[in-house]
Amino acid sequence: MFSILIMLISCRGMKNTYRPIPEDNEKGSFITVRDGLKIFVYEFVPETEFKTTIYIISVIKGINHNSKKDIIEVLSNNGNRVVVIHPRGTGYSEGKRGDGPDLSEVIADYPLLMLYGDNDMIVNKTGCDEVFSAWKDPKKSYEIIKGGSHGKSTVLKGAEVIMTWAGSL
Repeated sequence: MFSILIMLISCRGMKNTYRPIPEDNEKGSFITVRDGLKIFVYEFVPETEFKTTIYIISVIKGINHNSKKDIIEVLSNNGNRVVVIHPRGTGYSEGKRGDGPDLSEVIADYPLLMLYGDNDMIVNKTGCDEVFSAWKDPKKSYEIIKGGSHGKSTVLKGAEVIMTWAGSL
């Protein structure tokens, strides 16, 4: 079994101004971290045995497991466990909006597949270029996805790229 990490990041220039509140019947749970903040985690486990866990760290405004179920469905491919983590200051998690840690330092020793939509009008590509250049693990790839706009559309249009990359690890 192996794990894949997908980061949906804002690089720089993105605003994350409000915290959505999960509904009472929301699937997922909060975990309390060392400083007492509650971090939201959602897990999708396929009905069949899984060999791979795909972690999605959603560090952009509006990305959550409810609005992005099609991403989870594509990535689960009925055989992958998918875990969506809302870091502090994003999504359902507590914390000052935009107050997350420098994730490139936290996970820079892991393989990286960075997708950027060629029609993205929200994320500054220069910031993404900087993250990719600084990434320490040699198993890294940066793909420009034709027709991708931001987050969801880029991941869906890049699903084949993701699966091919994951198979090469």
